[in-house]
Amino acid sequence: MGLLYLARGEPLLAAQCFQKASVVFCRQPLIWLRLAECCMMALQNGLLDKSEIRVNVVGKGKYRKLMIEENGLVELDGSTQCGKLSLPLARACLSNGIYLLNESLLNESKSDRESTLSVGMNETKEASSADHGEANTNSDLKEAKGGLNQDIIQSSLSAFKGIQSREKLLIKQALLANMAYVELELENPIKALAAANSLLQLPDCSKIYVFLGHLYAAEALCLLNRPVEAGAHLSAYLVGPDDFKLPYEQEDFDQWRMNTSSDCEETLDSSTGNARDSVFLKPEEARGALFADLAALLATQGHHDQAKAMITHALTLIPNNVQATVTAVYIDMMLGRSQDALTRLKQCTRVSFVPGRLEVRAS
Repeated sequence: MGLLYLARGEPLLAAQCFQKASVVFCRQPLIWLRLAECCMMALQNGLLDKSEIRVNVVGKGKYRKLMIEENGLVELDGSTQCGKLSLPLARACLSNGIYLLNESLLNESKSDRESTLSVGMNETKEASSADHGEANTNSDLKEAKGGLNQDIIQSSLSAFKGIQSREKLLIKQALLANMAYVELELENPIKALAAANSLLQLPDCSKIYVFLGHLYAAEALCLLNRPVEAGAHLSAYLVGPDDFKLPYEQEDFDQWRMNTSSDCEETLDSSTGNARDSVFLKPEEARGALFADLAALLATQGHHDQAKAMITHALTLIPNNVQATVTAVYIDMMLGRSQDALTRLKQCTRVSFVPGRLEVRAS
């Protein structure tokens, strides 16, 4: 039920369901990942952003006035454990998930070593008993039959362990990518960089998460005033002085979505502001994000003309991206194009005008 609410873009209801489920599944890393996703979706939907302002227009003519409302945080009904959805809560949930997953992997490794040791001891015993003589015909048949059943069971267990390993790898990639994102939002670039580097060091990491690792690492390094290292992460996708290759193909994107556990995400409309839009970037949109980041990097180094060309490319691929638009505004201002900057600024304002429903009483 929580997963369905999350897919429908209702993070508060989803979080209530996940919180109730956590009583049983508190040792499962996935439940903490889902709670963190609820926090990030609430952020993207504006539920955590106190700076968003709603303006009611009341009155007519010279008596027309603006009545301002501020949106605050929304509490979870009946919540005693989580309180309010927030980015610090998301970070705590992701930390729990990473700890539990690492603990599970460590126990799994110990179990595999003990199993290998046990098999070796059994083989030694069988070889020793074989030296003392041959068993009768009925005993041989029983051993052969038992050995066949054992092979089938072992094969099934190996296949199951393989599926579990792939699932755990996907969960770890998601946990680290989301941690890097949350730390960036909380303005902790050092921790964001650590999470992004950990993501990039994972074996068999998917191309989509490798892209996110490079992107988040570059953004963290920019905040740390290390532009050369940030450029190195972005240059991994450069095919020329001013062009990027696709970070991943549509086939990789489709395969990744098929492997994720949220099978109902296709029901979401991309215009609703899904909290995981950064993860669900299509290949061309991901390329646009690279152009936007390189434009920001060039702008901070004072190369405004080059940055202008890059941000123009970016906006053709991701025209509704607020961060890219803000970067374009900054570049236009630095180039003296104040009117262009003002036009763009109106596209990403956080003020929404709603029909007046408030009554103004005379004082």
